[in-house]
Amino acid sequence: MVLMPPFYLMVLSLILMISCRSMSVQDQTWISSPLGLKYQIKRVGTGPQALMGKDVTIHETTSLLDGQLVFDSWAINHPITFTLGAKQVIEGVERSVLDMRVGEHRKVIIPPLLSKRKAYPANAGFTAQDTLLYEIWLLKVE
Repeated sequence: MVLMPPFYLMVLSLILMISCRSMSVQDQTWISSPLGLKYQIKRVGTGPQALMGKDVTIHETTSLLDGQLVFDSWAINHPITFTLGAKQVIEGVERSVLDMRVGEHRKVIIPPLLSKRKAYPANAGFTAQDTLLYEIWLLKVE
């Protein structure tokens, strides 16, 4: 596990803030990154912050832009735990969770570039070319 000194985390956060810009999509304000990741903060979190190397636990729903539900961790009552930076989930989810605070809820649009996997299960409900819509709730940071 690689841990970054606090100074580098501050610099990385500053770069991300400068490189992101706000835009209006369907009369809602979205924050957009240079790689095409877009998100809205639906509820601001006040708990511990998700940082590289930390274990995080989230609930998520995944759907296609047409509304077709692909996955819902709430429905199976099984939150997802992973280590930020360990590439255990798609890059778009990692980037979305990074810097969230416990209690925060985000709506995220993840373009194909940030949703690549080595292979998709045949029953995944989507392909590597699909743009995905996530709703992510940060439950815990350890």
